Amino acid sequence: MPGRKVAYREMRVVYEPDGAGWHVYIPEVAGCRSHGRSIAEARKNIREALALCADEIPNAAAVAKKARFR
Repeated sequence: MPGRKVAYREMRVVYEPDGAGWHVYIPEVAGCRSHGRSIAEARKNIREALALCADEIPNAAAVAKKARFR
């Protein structure tokens, strides 16, 4: 819906070292996983992955932009 406001969502993100960087996932969103060579890159990549989870979260792209990770 155009013009629809999306409130921020707080989501728990898990970072695990994997030898070559960091594996990252959001436990509450099935299949939302990514990786990065640094924590900053992993954080950026998990936000991009979250934006693609439209089957799990309505309006996923907008939610991903405003999500607060803890």
